Amino acid sequence: FSALVEQQFSKWRLTLWNDINTTAMEDDTKAFQKDVKTLPKKIREYEAFKGLDDSVKNFLTSVPLVADLRSPDMRDRHWSSLMSATGKDFVIDGDFSLDSLLALELHKFEDEVGEIVDCAQKEAKMEVSLGKLDVTWAKVEWYMMKHKDTDIQTVKLGEEDFEALEDNQVLVQGMLANRYMKTFEGQITGWHKKLMTVADVNQILSEIQRTWAYLESLFIHSDEVKKELPEAAARFKSIDNVVKGILKEACATKNVVASACKEGLFKELEKQQSELEICEKALADYMESKRR
Repeated sequence: FSALVEQQFSKWRLTLWNDINTTAMEDDTKAFQKDVKTLPKKIREYEAFKGLDDSVKNFLTSVPLVADLRSPDMRDRHWSSLMSATGKDFVIDGDFSLDSLLALELHKFEDEVGEIVDCAQKEAKMEVSLGKLDVTWAKVEWYMMKHKDTDIQTVKLGEEDFEALEDNQVLVQGMLANRYMKTFEGQITGWHKKLMTVADVNQILSEIQRTWAYLESLFIHSDEVKKELPEAAARFKSIDNVVKGILKEACATKNVVASACKEGLFKELEKQQSELEICEKALADYMESKRR
């Protein structure tokens, strides 16, 4: 019986990497283990039996690990990690067989193999997610609306795109918290910054456009306001030119990420928002003085 088991193990060891059927091997090895346990008690005391028992147990431990290592998510970096863990080098080529892998004594590195495969699978998911982010945001453009009877268009994120932004920010936050994020750290932190910038620019642009559109009718089209508040009117005229320039550039760029992440844009928007607040206060003070 011992010779039969070893013969089967030897045959399996010759199996090339791409031809390995771990399910059949595991089922047959479990059957061997069951048969070993039914051997007479007297035979179990022999060294030969103990050797056979160890062989079956080790093989039974190794086969699921081999199945895990056959994951399509395994990359060169993961095989390098396996070499480091086992302290043995190998090359996966046309001659790579089950025996090549079992020579690493996988049964001694069950936890390490589990960690490496888990890492490979988590990284694969991140890689897919990052690819989807690239595809999604390459297509997202500003939703444009004609501003009154002018050639200016106001911009905002469409409703579906805004929902995608929120979902994707949660997705990226999850990747940032993943202990396996190091391989894609640059891409993950890059998307974290881009999406945060898109959210911030969309928010401040919305506020600026609302205030600017309201004040425009007063500081540009009201002779009374221009006469009574010449300094604020001059300030608003400057704001008006900058805001229109920003909107024209956003419409020309179209792509939201490319537009929102333009160097210095958010700081400029913050500056214009502060300038608008000064104009608002001047107008509020003037209206209050008229009521007295």
